[in-house]
Amino acid sequence: MKIRKIRKHNTNEFIKDLKSVSEVVVWVSKTTSYLKVRKSEVAELAEAGPVYYYLTDKIFKVRRTSMVLH
Repeated sequence: MKIRKIRKHNTNEFIKDLKSVSEVVVWVSKTTSYLKVRKSEVAELAEAGPVYYYLTDKIFKVRRTSMVLH
């Protein structure tokens, strides 16, 4: 993960959020389900362009913060 490349397209808050969350998932609207994604894959996407996401704790029964990509 190259922080300089990520900062070109995303904010510092994105980097902090990516480090702090326990899960990263992608919302698939056709199947109305979530797919788990590795943080390293999201970091590679962030190096290439902006990443649109939000944080939530309502996906799992145990209230852990998750990053949802859309």
